[in-house]
Amino acid sequence: MVNETAQTRGIGSRDAETQRLNTSLTGDKNSNLTAKVWWSSKPSFNYKIKMSLLYGTCRVDKPASLKSNTDYLTSIGTSSNPATLKASISTTKYFMIRLSGDGWTTVGTHDFNSFLFNKKAVIYPKYYNSHCKNRCVAPYYANFAKVTNPVKWNSSTDRKNYITWYEKTYGKPSVDWAKYDIHHIRSREVGGLNDYYNLCPVIRTTHYTYSGWWNKY
Repeated sequence: MVNETAQTRGIGSRDAETQRLNTSLTGDKNSNLTAKVWWSSKPSFNYKIKMSLLYGTCRVDKPASLKSNTDYLTSIGTSSNPATLKASISTTKYFMIRLSGDGWTTVGTHDFNSFLFNKKAVIYPKYYNSHCKNRCVAPYYANFAKVTNPVKWNSSTDRKNYITWYEKTYGKPSVDWAKYDIHHIRSREVGGLNDYYNLCPVIRTTHYTYSGWWNKY
């Protein structure tokens, strides 16, 4: 079972007998990532585990190795004393943790979910629209090039057309549209279009959380 927390870190877990091995991947907003692994409770068996931090350019890429601990871990603590692996990054990528070794799982290797971080090590913020039941998911690719002539967005006409389409498609929400912006999931500066599949209404006071992420893309 893999869990996620929006905006701050990626979290995963993997059962081994009655114990659970947990991981987290956190960015410091200054181009540094920290991967952590810990047991939910001290295991009753011997193990040696190698932790690697991998990266790829899209959600389904076969990831390349960014950094690995040099020795197998034979003493991983609980949540108050996790094993850690740090890495500096300079480009936007999908990053994931890989654990491999003996005494933990018969498979030998387990890849946890990948998470999109920009070059400042800020995780891509997740957003869920409870009205239309859609999620503002991370872009499929992490290597979009900036375009010289991004498509224009008319905050009056284009906005009105999108709201009309939205209400026709999903029904009229019980919100004040004046408090919402129309967010481009893939930024226009990197080739995002005004197509409705690329648009999502977000509360105006939080819009920069999503659009600002692209400033350090």
